[in-house]
Amino acid sequence: MPVLVHDCPHCPANNVSLKAVLIRQRDENNVTAHFICQICSKPIGAWFRRDANRAGVSYSSLVSFDGSFTDTGWVMEKMWPEKRNTEAPSNVPLPIARNFIQAEHAATAGHRESAGMTYRRVLELTIKDRFPTGKGSLARRIHDYAAAGGLTDAMKEWADTVREIGNETAHDTTEPSEEDIQDLAAFTRVMLEYLYTMPAKVAARTPTPPPGDAPP
Repeated sequence: MPVLVHDCPHCPANNVSLKAVLIRQRDENNVTAHFICQICSKPIGAWFRRDANRAGVSYSSLVSFDGSFTDTGWVMEKMWPEKRNTEAPSNVPLPIARNFIQAEHAATAGHRESAGMTYRRVLELTIKDRFPTGKGSLARRIHDYAAAGGLTDAMKEWADTVREIGNETAHDTTEPSEEDIQDLAAFTRVMLEYLYTMPAKVAARTPTPPPGDAPP
């Protein structure tokens, strides 16, 4: 079956060979195809239309074609899922946002050790940014920041979980589970939204009192 050279919608791989595993004819001018990414092994679906202005491979020959879809005369109309750009929550400082995006890319690609360590780095950079007077280890900084009211009790527990899994990832040979990384990703995003995005939204919606209404 032909391969499709395309960006994977699941992982950060660009121009990767997506291997066709099933092709079905919808009608004489349309087919659907199912692919597997050669990097992350996740499934992808696509719809192809016959190019009426170009001689190409028939459907019966398409399923046994050994080459690229670009040489078949069939044009891709749509792919599922659609590729989404990875973005950090809004109003996050650039160094933190950059590390968060790197962690997301590593997690999506299945590089769980790298993801665990990078989510921990996001946490450390965030605590240092929001609580610059903190001293000592990351564990101490988290504790003191929570004591100062910067984190709720639940968020302090989550932060400690990110720190512990990140430490284990950096020093142990055991790979973190996919569930662990999913939890780290979810907490880290919520933390950034809580500490940066929501305060910015509240500030933007808070009306400025007229100069005459200022207290004496």
